[in-house]
Amino acid sequence: MAGAGKTLILIAHERKLPELVKLMKSQRHVFAAYRLLATSETGEAIERELGLEVTHLFSGRNTNMVTAVALTHWLGRKLQPAVGRPDREATA
Repeated sequence: MAGAGKTLILIAHERKLPELVKLMKSQRHVFAAYRLLATSETGEAIERELGLEVTHLFSGRNTNMVTAVALTHWLGRKLQPAVGRPDREATA
């Protein structure tokens, strides 16, 4: 996994998944520089179509959007380095 210090969380509605994959194919070098996290369905499509490593977080079909947003927000905070915050350690 390239760019372990940079993380991108990807969630796509099933009707928009082909558009996301198309975008990622056209800019593969950009996305390859990130640690990729995604819903199971999105992650499977990215791995299959682009051959990039993706960490699958949860199934989008079994998770409502509020839960997905809350989880991604929490993950984003946990993955973000604690710059200028000596009272908080960065976790990855």
